[in-house]
Amino acid sequence: ARVVPRVPPARALRALGARAGGRVARSEPRVRVGIAVEGTRGDVAPMIELGQRLQRGGHAVAFVCAPGFRDVVERRGMRFLAPSADVHRFLADESRAMTRGGLRAARAFERFGRESVSLQLASSIALARESDVVVAAGVQTSAATAAELAGVPYRYVFYCPVLLPSPEHAPFLVPWTGLPPWLNRVLWKLLLPPFRLSLERGLNRARRELGLPACDDALAHLLTDAPILAADPTLAPLGAVSMPSIRRVPQIAALHPLEARSPLPEKLE
Repeated sequence: ARVVPRVPPARALRALGARAGGRVARSEPRVRVGIAVEGTRGDVAPMIELGQRLQRGGHAVAFVCAPGFRDVVERRGMRFLAPSADVHRFLADESRAMTRGGLRAARAFERFGRESVSLQLASSIALARESDVVVAAGVQTSAATAAELAGVPYRYVFYCPVLLPSPEHAPFLVPWTGLPPWLNRVLWKLLLPPFRLSLERGLNRARRELGLPACDDALAHLLTDAPILAADPTLAPLGAVSMPSIRRVPQIAALHPLEARSPLPEKLE
């Protein structure tokens, strides 16, 4: 197969940052962007919008996501490289646990991660080998390892500040809001370690098989030290983040297809 030279990492990340923020820098080189997203429509649709923005900037975009999104990805002119796990089936099977939250939801996520990590990793490695930069979102747990193995930059995009530890809100698996800061801190200290452990079990087993060192903190590995928050700063402002591995959190506009001054869809109005 013909070997395509990689774009230098700094340029690849600069192109991603410019497109994600909606600013066009025509002097940037063409970048091959691999998008790995695991989840439902709410996870995948924003990344499809990001992919289209990157395409309009002249970059090549390939996707790894659930097979049910293949048609919409290809209709928009982007490449569907490989299928990933079927989150819709998981949510249907575990709907009661997801609704109740807490430890039941955590255990369900652990089972899903354990069962899907092999398929996620195989498709993410194929994606990373053909990309200059890999972008992940949703419950995609293998893209960071795949990018590390391929030697390409990696970034994680999330859509709501509640994902990051903070005294300003409870952990995302807790169904209560408006709790006092001291209680939020306690809940994060109680729930974050088992959540990390559930991620590390399957991921580190796969990393050992690939000849990579184990992760001491799988969550920090997945998020990186600069995860990108794609959310309206008025509706979802980023508060204090109490996770030492995170140095900064760039916040960009929400990834939706609406123009800045266009009216909201009737359903939202």
